[in-house]
Amino acid sequence: MNSTVTGGTQKAHDCTQRKRAKHTRSRLGCRVCRIRRIRCDLNMPTCLKCSTTGRRCEWYSLRDDLATPSIPSQEVSRTFSPGDLWEHRALQYFQSETMLQFAGHFEGDFWCQLVLQASTREPCVRHVIVALSSLHEAYRNTALLTTGFFAYNHLQLQADYYYAGTISRLNEHIRTQGWKGLDIILLCCALCVGFEWLRGCYTAAEAHLRNGLKLLGQWADTRSSVSGGISYTSPAGHLIRSQIAPILVRLALQARTNVTTPLPCASALVGDNPTKTFSSLKAASNELDVLLSNVFLRSDTFSPGEPKPPLKKMRQMEFSDRLAKWYRDHAYYLYEPISERAAALPNLILTSSYITLTIMVNTNACDQMQFDQFLPQFHTIVELAEKICTSDSNRFSIDIEIVPVLYYVAYRCRDPEIRRKAVALLNLGPRREGLWDGLSTSRLAQEIVNIEEESSEFVREARDVCAGARVRRLRTQTCLNQRRIALSFMRQGESTWSSERILHW
Repeated sequence: MNSTVTGGTQKAHDCTQRKRAKHTRSRLGCRVCRIRRIRCDLNMPTCLKCSTTGRRCEWYSLRDDLATPSIPSQEVSRTFSPGDLWEHRALQYFQSETMLQFAGHFEGDFWCQLVLQASTREPCVRHVIVALSSLHEAYRNTALLTTGFFAYNHLQLQADYYYAGTISRLNEHIRTQGWKGLDIILLCCALCVGFEWLRGCYTAAEAHLRNGLKLLGQWADTRSSVSGGISYTSPAGHLIRSQIAPILVRLALQARTNVTTPLPCASALVGDNPTKTFSSLKAASNELDVLLSNVFLRSDTFSPGEPKPPLKKMRQMEFSDRLAKWYRDHAYYLYEPISERAAALPNLILTSSYITLTIMVNTNACDQMQFDQFLPQFHTIVELAEKICTSDSNRFSIDIEIVPVLYYVAYRCRDPEIRRKAVALLNLGPRREGLWDGLSTSRLAQEIVNIEEESSEFVREARDVCAGARVRRLRTQTCLNQRRIALSFMRQGESTWSSERILHW
């Protein structure tokens, strides 16, 4: 009995001595956990405490004052938790840097409005822009600019964490929403393609793009609501047709420069659009995309192996006629050296693209000597590219601007001065445009020059590179992480591939 009393007295004494530790109340956590004054695990959209007790988890909206300006170095190896200050910081970086560079000169409405609005209500969109922002910051940091590719650090870890969360939340969205959530599904497809291109995973990017285009095609070709989904003529349907579909088509056009197999595309969206006259630079760019999609994304452009000559010639003539009409409608927006109007970057980019297309449509890869008659055009392209590259050589753009254009000049122009200047411009810095990397492209272009000129003792002008020395076809496989290119080629008059060469940069 005495021992019982003594034990009870001791417990009472301990309780009087024990005091609650002082702490600062966290400003993070869901609304429910903060009201209950318990620790929240910060999991979004539903935290563990709310899900296990059957409560409805609610979150506060983002505020700029919650973003932290810097990342402590001692937290590099931490485990990332959704909803914490890292997420707010990444969202702030997305708004101040990432979305502006991804928008480029023609897609401000998509990146600066639609993506941000969707991220406030859709967890899968929110997660992918956090992942994209973290990866983009890793690309632009000082360590990257000196090595040419990613240093695997805290930003890379955060990007991987949130990208994994994006995929799981996107799958959940597809399972629960189906065709009703098509707009968000297509939006995430476009964002995932950008993420995979930025980190150099081209196979994964192609898979996302193919799936998105396939869904877009199924929806557009029916012209009606599928299984209770989004109607073609509804406001959400208009949003898909006016903003999301053009982005996917533009991504498909870029992928087409590197993918030899046909990509699925919605013929109802890009196959039969009539040419119209517009009065804006963005509309001129969009119409050029429609023109290109009619030529390069239509299923009848492809056949097993090489396209048949009659089909190729017919498509070439059609493209030439439509390009000429496009020029008549939009010549005002193209750069003219003698014009008194100031040359803005979008004008320079559009002009260089137009000149490149005029060369492509009037030449045939089977006769490499044809390209020598376009030396003045090649020279103009390099002059325009020099103005564009001096603006920012370390940027990433989701749109093609100048890297593939300079590669085309270095590949097809045999004038030694012009093509070497194109290679030098590519080598100015780690410029990235979609799936085109400036430094790796520069290395590849330089190797093409070496291959074509290795059999000539002196090359003073284009005609010094004989027809038999000119490369007409290439087969490449690039790994950006290993900074490695596997290259095979075929010269004019040859029917077999060369042995494989390994390039490093």
